[in-house]
Amino acid sequence: PPRTRLRKQRRTMGAPSRASAVLLYGWLGASERHLGAYSRLLERPGRRVAPHILPPGAFFQSRKAIERRSQALAAAALAASAGARNVGLFALSGNGAVAVALVLRGVEERASAGDDDAKVFLERQLRAAAYDSAPLRVAPPVLATGFLSMAALKVGLEPSRVLDAAGARVSAEAAFGALMGVGGRDRLCDQLYETLHLPVPHLLLYSKVDAVIPADLVLSFAEEQRQRYGPSSVQLEEFHGSGHVAHYRHFPEQYRAAVDAFFDRTLEEDGGGGMGAGGRACEGG
Repeated sequence: PPRTRLRKQRRTMGAPSRASAVLLYGWLGASERHLGAYSRLLERPGRRVAPHILPPGAFFQSRKAIERRSQALAAAALAASAGARNVGLFALSGNGAVAVALVLRGVEERASAGDDDAKVFLERQLRAAAYDSAPLRVAPPVLATGFLSMAALKVGLEPSRVLDAAGARVSAEAAFGALMGVGGRDRLCDQLYETLHLPVPHLLLYSKVDAVIPADLVLSFAEEQRQRYGPSSVQLEEFHGSGHVAHYRHFPEQYRAAVDAFFDRTLEEDGGGGMGAGGRACEGG
């Protein structure tokens, strides 16, 4: 009878979905085609992927524009996570890590203002974070290397040819150093880096031959995480011989195995995980 069907609808509408979601953030200059390969890697029956690419130069807008972007990214992340039981973050390179930091900043501001969806995201849904060739503290040397590498690739050159050119890196670092001092961007970088230290399991994919983001920066983040949340809070996966954001292309089987095992464990298994009602508490330490 119609009345019985209506009662069944009311009982099921509020029931949480058992689906999971991965929010995927691309590197500087990435295209939808590039992220498509990673989306296919991450997708599963019952797991959806929401890709996003932070446009070049977004971080060098005015402080108000950056805050607006943070809120827009947070709104998109919450919409993509709606109905998901568990949510994971996956960032590629420094640009992806900056996007994640802006998302988290915006979500935390919404939660502080009483937004229930933001509170649910932080306290119950968010279960894991994975980074490829990241994360790191944004600084002039990193920005110079990243933008010079992107410019080289745009014109079909090997990044090393541009990075090793006399004066190129020094001039770029000086320009970014001056730009970082305007409008408190250096302080904002520190705040965003702090935001990335989430009390959830982390997977860091890196290589010691990465010329854009040196492995030491990634390992420094890993050590800080372990000091805060315990030895088991970070899983490291090293790739031998692949360059910046090139691990999946050169070592697809190793990459797939590491990513699959990590997200299958953190997103598909019940129990543990999450940031908890306090916002910053982690399993295992």
